[in-house]
Amino acid sequence: MDVSQLKPLPALCFDDLTPARSRDKDYFAFYGIDFENRLDGVEHFFGALPVAGHQIATHYYCQASRSPILYVMHGYFDHVGLFSHIIDWGLQQGYAVVAFDLPGHGLSDGEEASISDFEQYRKVLEGVLKLTSCCGDGPYHLVAQSTGCAIVMDYLQQTSYRPFEKMVFLAPLVRPVHWWWIRLQMLLGRGTMQTVKRRFVRNSHDEEFLQFLAEQDSLQARIISVPWLHALKMWIKRFHTAQPISGLSLMVIQGTGDGTVDWRYNLRLIERKFPGLILHKISHARHHMANESEPIRREFLSLMEAYLLQGKNLLQGKKEPQE
Repeated sequence: MDVSQLKPLPALCFDDLTPARSRDKDYFAFYGIDFENRLDGVEHFFGALPVAGHQIATHYYCQASRSPILYVMHGYFDHVGLFSHIIDWGLQQGYAVVAFDLPGHGLSDGEEASISDFEQYRKVLEGVLKLTSCCGDGPYHLVAQSTGCAIVMDYLQQTSYRPFEKMVFLAPLVRPVHWWWIRLQMLLGRGTMQTVKRRFVRNSHDEEFLQFLAEQDSLQARIISVPWLHALKMWIKRFHTAQPISGLSLMVIQGTGDGTVDWRYNLRLIERKFPGLILHKISHARHHMANESEPIRREFLSLMEAYLLQGKNLLQGKKEPQE
């Protein structure tokens, strides 16, 4: 799909929500996120939010009545179009769903797959939360993947506002595998490299998904940004020195077959920073939990449902797909 035809994005104004353009609808259908056509009572609005100096591509799925909000945050190299399974799940549980592309990702502006400081990501999250708080009555829940988890952790550690009643982290990033080697390469290439060629890795058991990423998804970056790695290094130092936060409701789901993040190290550190979290490990699951094979997705979605909806009855019955 030629996504260049989608820009510039229309403004997303919650005081005057307008239907999507025909080319936006083609984009929704291509990535399978056109739930306005699949689920009764769901409306889908899309456009750019002016946040922290960026134009942030944002999706808002709403139900017939005001609903609790589920925020969905993607990881590095990702975009909202890859999170159809989680968006679908959230809508069928009765949530309104807000999902957005990070700067340099998907249809948001910014240098491709790059950032100079993770603080910029945090400011974008703060701005999106402020602009979308009118979309539902609460509670606010969140599901984040990998780098999205790192951004949320930074947000929680650097601000006193705690908007999320419950949070789910999928394969959270603190440091990637082989971090010592990556840092050595950064040191050796200081001042001479801004990007390195990306190698697509087997981060899921879903073969169709892996093929789609490498061959069909035009929103995938083909490079790794060296400034992004330096920004990650700075954030890791900040994360290490941050004080633990108690009293948060957080569930972490981690695959034991994850070859992208240094998950054993990461989990030990995250448990120290957020004492009392709930941890579930899924045997053999790889990094891209949101797009793992169907049996693994079913397992982690069941864990999410038991956790997020405990004691809640968001809807009298679930949404049913249209024929």
